[in-house]
Amino acid sequence: MTHVQLFVRSVMQTPWCLGVMGFFLVFVPIIGMHLVHKYGWEHWEPFSKHEPHTETPGEHERSSVECDNIDPPSTGVR
Repeated sequence: MTHVQLFVRSVMQTPWCLGVMGFFLVFVPIIGMHLVHKYGWEHWEPFSKHEPHTETPGEHERSSVECDNIDPPSTGVR
């Protein structure tokens, strides 16, 4: 192993470094989701800015919430 690999391994296995990495692992996604909801960002927005989204018929699938709110089709029997 090179000296850089030995240095990185010895630093990353210290308690303070593990604590910092654990903090980032927990709180960075929480802060990110807070900002997504605060500013109304879409999760996929950075990736779809340059590509127009065209939807073909039948491509859109309804979520379970949308399916629950759809009126059942009438059977014609009264």
